[in-house]
Amino acid sequence: WKQDVNSWHEEIVFKYEKWPASSFHNEVLGLAYDTASSPVTRMDIERCSWPRKKFPGVESNRLYSRRDPKMSGMQLFAGIDWGEGREEGGMSHGKRRFASFTVLTIGGYIAPGLFWPIFMKRYRGREIDPEVVLPDVLNWCGVFDVHCIGADHGHGWGMNSRIIDAVGRDRFMMFQYNATLGQRKRWDKEGFKWIVNRNNAMSEFFQAIKNEQFLFPPWEIFEEFGKDILAEYVEFNDRQRTMLYDHPIDQPDDALHSMLYARLTADILLGRY
Repeated sequence: WKQDVNSWHEEIVFKYEKWPASSFHNEVLGLAYDTASSPVTRMDIERCSWPRKKFPGVESNRLYSRRDPKMSGMQLFAGIDWGEGREEGGMSHGKRRFASFTVLTIGGYIAPGLFWPIFMKRYRGREIDPEVVLPDVLNWCGVFDVHCIGADHGHGWGMNSRIIDAVGRDRFMMFQYNATLGQRKRWDKEGFKWIVNRNNAMSEFFQAIKNEQFLFPPWEIFEEFGKDILAEYVEFNDRQRTMLYDHPIDQPDDALHSMLYARLTADILLGRY
């Protein structure tokens, strides 16, 4: 088996250095490896997916493009994870950068403890232009009569300020992850944002999937977004002496955080978090 140096580095060395050991052995070498570092599996997701997971009177076998009468009385929330539109493992200033795309999720609780994402969109190509993505996000939030929007603070400060101008402060939340926060969340009045314990928020998200507290469409529809969940792995960080969540540099996890923000926005407003 022969490969040129560039192919060898791209297909083997790069993935060996950047991917979790389980993914490298399973997907590159084709060898069995303990996958305990994966917080959830595809089977866990499919247990939350139609037709295995259903709710009476609700057609969860698809994502929606408009509000349905079956959603009457259901408060809907949006979650935005801002990205830079980079393809998987794209180069920036001569360095590898994480794959990153803006993802919008709209959903709500169809029943206590059961969160239903009814709309999801990943922005690619020309859609990453702020003058395209921002009006589109606001349009979809209007179509679904979204009660409140939650978004990450890190990449989206300029975008977030424009959303606040459009919908008002009382209908918008900003989230900033913190790895060392000694509580689940803390309100930063000066920054107008919630500081959230990253490990806690992500652990609760994954546990909700394991507990079948999500209502997803079939895998063939949800796969584009479900793969972002499966990209995540957890490993022990020696320097910080704690478990940390991460993902391979060429596999985005934006849809995961978009769903997390939508659900977290709902939970905070409903007094559940």
